[in-house]
Amino acid sequence: YSALKIVKDAQEKENWRPIYGEHYKPRKKIKLLKTIDPSFFDTKHNILEMLIGAMYRELKQRKERNPSEMNRDELHTLLAQFQETKRHLRFLATASNPFSQDDELEELDYLSSGADLRDSISLLIQRFLKLTGDDVLMIGIDDIDLNTKQGYTMVEKIRKYMILPQVVILFAVKLDQLARVLH
Repeated sequence: YSALKIVKDAQEKENWRPIYGEHYKPRKKIKLLKTIDPSFFDTKHNILEMLIGAMYRELKQRKERNPSEMNRDELHTLLAQFQETKRHLRFLATASNPFSQDDELEELDYLSSGADLRDSISLLIQRFLKLTGDDVLMIGIDDIDLNTKQGYTMVEKIRKYMILPQVVILFAVKLDQLARVLH
């Protein structure tokens, strides 16, 4: 929370001296999302859904505050990307193939969703940042080491889908406790 607050304050006041010293001017604008609390994760709700939900909530709030600020075409493209990403998530969450043998094209979509999800999330974040006018998405995740049942799954999803050039993830974690959760 402290690190996120320092970045938020520096960005709002356009005063990066407390972080970088006298002569630094940042080249990238940072979009801070509300900190994600892993205690809400279970077998049905995961870190990716929470992230996508947080981005969507931010988009809705931004649209309500100033609807004329948004480019309609960019907004439409972003909403379509939200839907595409959610579709990939839904396919991955299905325990077994939900399609009949006669529906071969949908079955192929289902089979490729795992591979497509990372690209879909990356594109979603790029379009989200373009619409918000930011360069980097910063995500805080609090106490991931305390969710012993879902800790490994959360860290694995972050590794597979969220290690992206435009994403910075800050964890509040005790490394020894996280090591116990992961083993």
